[in-house]
Amino acid sequence: MAALEKIIPALDAKSNHSFLVGDLVPGLSIGQLLDLSQRAGTTWIQAPEYHSVAAIYANNLSKTQQERIHNNLENDLSYMGFANLNQDTNFRRVVAGQLRSRYVKYRKSFIAPSDQEIVQSGHDQSLGVDFDTLGYRCVNVPSTLYDKFLCFKIEIPANILEDDTDILISLNSISANPMRLNDLEIFISEEKFQYLVTQKRGLLTAAGIKASRSEHIADLIKKRIGGNYIYRMKFNQDNTVQFSIVLSFDREHGDPVRLSAGLKYFPKEGRLTLVTIT
Repeated sequence: MAALEKIIPALDAKSNHSFLVGDLVPGLSIGQLLDLSQRAGTTWIQAPEYHSVAAIYANNLSKTQQERIHNNLENDLSYMGFANLNQDTNFRRVVAGQLRSRYVKYRKSFIAPSDQEIVQSGHDQSLGVDFDTLGYRCVNVPSTLYDKFLCFKIEIPANILEDDTDILISLNSISANPMRLNDLEIFISEEKFQYLVTQKRGLLTAAGIKASRSEHIADLIKKRIGGNYIYRMKFNQDNTVQFSIVLSFDREHGDPVRLSAGLKYFPKEGRLTLVTIT
């Protein structure tokens, strides 16, 4: 994909990103795609005319990197536009369902899945990207490992998928007893609640959270946890395990406010205990 060779020079050598590629539209008409994308604030340089649109998704881009990418592509006749997918929209859900993880950029290396167990290659043949010329190397790993440990998925509400297998597998990495998060109660001690409303007041205010009791915050977490992925799974020194979830709160203007909630996992008690919010 020639566009990648114009995108890669716009990145910082030390930055880390995941790239998804694929064609948008199967199952939709061009008109439906345009409608969904425009509602999500997509900027079209030119309107698509064909049945499918080749697309590249990159995460963790700074505003400067986004501007560089746009500048590198704006004179390319195949460049059609760009979209900010920070907010949960129907267009983002379409993109999430149709693009597939292709590369992980880790500083000066691009990691790619391979059907063959190739340890390292300086040129990835599948998309015709000459990484050597661009000043990078391409490391190929078996697809069986890439798909389990490196495959990036655009976050959409997990309950949209009607399949919580990913979450159960993640929980199984830290516990022999993975349970559906919706079945667990959220517990916030009074001491923890007082800490949040005094030390984390700025974060809560930014997210529009006005809580007079710990149950209010617990309810907000409970409403969001079933449609969430989990992150930062870890074992604690006190023999407990915990993970984090992202809590997203829409604002009238601007991107949503996203907070991270750390939760200890107690499957036998059917409980999640809040550790902190950041």
